[in-house]
Amino acid sequence: DDIPYSVTVAALGFLLVWSVGTHIAAINALHFKTLYIVLVLSLLTAIYVLRYSNKLKLLLTGHSSFNRFELDINNLFSISKLEFLIFSILMFISAAAVITQYFTSNFTPLWLISILISCTVAFQKIYAGDKSFLKFNQLPVMGGCISVATGFVFVTSLMLIFYFISSVPDSDDAMFLNMAIGAKQNQEAIYLTDSMLGIPGLDFFRSTYKLESYLLLASVISELTGLSVIQTAHIVIPSFMCLFTAGVFVVIHRCLFREHWFATVLIHLVLLIALDGSFQSYGFHAIPRFIHGKGPFVTTMVPLISLLTVKYIIGGAKFILFLLGASLIVSIGFTANAIYVAPMTIGLIAATMFILGNAKTKYNCLKLIFTIIYPAALALYLLLFDPPLSAGIRNAGTVGGTFWPVLGANYVHAVFLILLVFGSFSGLLHQKFRSISLYIFLLLALVLNPFLWDLYGRLVTGDVNYRLFWVLPLPFILSIFFGMIWISFSRKIRLLISVFLLLACLLPGSIIYKINWGFSLLKVPVEEFKIATN
Repeated sequence: DDIPYSVTVAALGFLLVWSVGTHIAAINALHFKTLYIVLVLSLLTAIYVLRYSNKLKLLLTGHSSFNRFELDINNLFSISKLEFLIFSILMFISAAAVITQYFTSNFTPLWLISILISCTVAFQKIYAGDKSFLKFNQLPVMGGCISVATGFVFVTSLMLIFYFISSVPDSDDAMFLNMAIGAKQNQEAIYLTDSMLGIPGLDFFRSTYKLESYLLLASVISELTGLSVIQTAHIVIPSFMCLFTAGVFVVIHRCLFREHWFATVLIHLVLLIALDGSFQSYGFHAIPRFIHGKGPFVTTMVPLISLLTVKYIIGGAKFILFLLGASLIVSIGFTANAIYVAPMTIGLIAATMFILGNAKTKYNCLKLIFTIIYPAALALYLLLFDPPLSAGIRNAGTVGGTFWPVLGANYVHAVFLILLVFGSFSGLLHQKFRSISLYIFLLLALVLNPFLWDLYGRLVTGDVNYRLFWVLPLPFILSIFFGMIWISFSRKIRLLISVFLLLACLLPGSIIYKINWGFSLLKVPVEEFKIATN
């Protein structure tokens, strides 16, 4: 049972030291051989922190985070005519706003009505008696259908098989691989000069890429093993990421759903396939794209950061706070975009729990400031001494327009908008769900805000604003939604959920239609690669 916890802790320890070490080496343009020392220290750290795997297990297991729920029909039919009329009017306006966004990509009407509803519901005081529309019952104690070790091996195998039989080639990969190759070839000073354009003495083109340790790991493994950089980047490191992700998924789902974890992990994996595979989507930044650091950040780290944030605020364990801070540093090693996405992810959750929590909860929320010291220091250093160049995009677009590439298929877009509306209303079902309404209010007010969109583009994202959607771990949230239904209803409903999710994988928006199928070690366009290597 300890295996996934050991994998998670060891991987985080390794990646933490590797990220900090490579940041120091790259920012100071140290010799390439410095990375050998960093690698040894990272491996020793991974071995050392294995002793803490049981501590993680104790902190993240116990009672399930969710209880079985059922509708309270009596209360559902006891609402007054006035309440029903107000609810109907708001639903009608929301439906009109959803249609407006869907057909015109004008998000402002839906944003305004959702802001109004979510804020009102989050702070309403209707639960004086037993007026909630849901009842919660403790989950019965039951034996797991599969051992943790066996399930972990199975999940890891599924990920590895899916990764190696799928390929989603991307021309951007040439740039990332070139940086790794350049670091290996120009060993006197890491990332001091450009190695892609072939112009002698040209400065390294964007300072933010110096923070991405994922690339340098490919360089070092290539140098030590004799494998090419593309082989280490497309075979070795993604295999490690599949193992790490399997560990994280088992850990977080066991924490949330206890004995039902295996079913909810599989639901999570199916959702990664069912979501669209367009360039900016969640499905694209999933298992087939583990060749880039953005893949494991969006798929693995954002859910882990979200869970650790909640667990620390509730429990206050210093070890969880340390792991959360480590996760932010590791995330920046995956992609420099984590320097703002990861703190925003923590901030939204912390703000929600701070507003609704007691004095102890508020105090724990405030202590989360320690986790963003490192990202803030890196950001300040880059802005003062090595400001990054623009991404070359001159227009941040609109929130409504960005929904399409992020969500992809028409029906995925429509479902998300409907869920956004129902999420705004969710606090009416039970006071426990007020946090969902408040979270949506803060998400809309602070992140997906049409009036802040251009400002974020100029000052934060370099006009690549679709990455702001990463603060919302949509596949993970949907897996929780389906997981709550899974634990609450009969086997017939579970069968319907299974059929629904499998059918979703066959719909036009699934990533399976964007994948080049067949066993592939290198994720490249085959014909172009033949030309490039001849």
